[in-house]
Amino acid sequence: MTVLKEGRRGPKAEPLVRSFGKARTCAANGCDTQLSRYNPAPCCYLHQGWDREQRTRGRRRVAELPVALTTADDPPLD
Repeated sequence: MTVLKEGRRGPKAEPLVRSFGKARTCAANGCDTQLSRYNPAPCCYLHQGWDREQRTRGRRRVAELPVALTTADDPPLD
């Protein structure tokens, strides 16, 4: 549940801060980690599942080499 601060706000006021409860703990079995009131996740960082995600890395770019076009009339290369 999102709780926003209420009240009158001036025209140059900072944006509202969302909070998700004061005394929340990680939802994983046996974990007693206390979560930040500003963290919307139900689990702590260790139990969030980041270690099961596949790593995505960009491929190395290979410089394109100039390719000479050959025809049937060209002598074979050894």
